Parts: sequence; C-alpha cells; structure tokens
Amino acid sequence: MEQCERENRTGKSRMEPLGVLVFSVFMIASFLQVFIESVTRIMDPNLDLQPLGWIALSVMLATILIKGPLALLSSPYLPSNQADEQEESE
Repeated sequence: MEQCERENRTGKSRMEPLGVLVFSVFMIASFLQVFIESVTRIMDPNLDLQPLGWIALSVMLATILIKGPLALLSSPYLPSNQADEQEESE
C-alpha cells in the first residue's frame, strides 16, 4: 500500500492549480464567445430593439434602490489602506 502511495503522488495540492487553469481557460472561451455574439448582433443593420416591460424596469430599479444604500452603509466596514499609508509614511 505504501509503495502505491509513493508512486502516485498526485494529490490535491498538485491538481488544484491545474483545475484553476482549466476553469480559467473555460471562462475566457465563454467570454470570447459571448463577446463575439454581442458584437455581431450590435453590428446587424436589421437589429430589432424590443422595449423592456414594466416588470423588467421595476426589477432593475429595485436592485439599484436596494444595493445603493447597502453599499453606502457597508463602506465603513470595508478594510481601508489608511493604516498601510500611515505605516509607510513613518
């Protein structure tokens, strides 16, 4: 059993960076595909604009009205670089 473990030393610490690399390549390929499709649709001279319904507009407005104040309220709790700047100036 020990000989098998010594021969196959591929563990999580060695495979995790490979997984991150494969996932990032997949994300880049997906982004490029969406980007190309978007540019193709925008450049189409026969582009039919569809108006947004009141439900879509209300969801977007609600998102802005909820996330805006939450971002302002949470800003004092975010880490700042003031301590780093003070240490550097000393």
